[in-house]
Amino acid sequence: MATTTTYTCDRCHSTAIDDKNFLVRVELTARDISSKLLQADWCHACLVQYGFLGPTKSERDAGIVLPAAPPTLEQILAEWISDRVDERLDERGSE
Repeated sequence: MATTTTYTCDRCHSTAIDDKNFLVRVELTARDISSKLLQADWCHACLVQYGFLGPTKSERDAGIVLPAAPPTLEQILAEWISDRVDERLDERGSE
């Protein structure tokens, strides 16, 4: 009798059958605490989505790409200042 093992991602709940490389253990620990704060098994797609791993060639071909890095505080402020300057220039031009 054959044994079938189903692996399930703890984050997105996708499954794979008899693919022992489907999941990766993600653990979060703190130096001051002896127990693990988080322990979960994530699939490769979730690890790529959160930026822990890069996509494989087949995933890049399927359209899965690394998420864009969030903007820095300097970028946010520069965009905000630029928008305010543009608004002021538009106001002066309409006078």
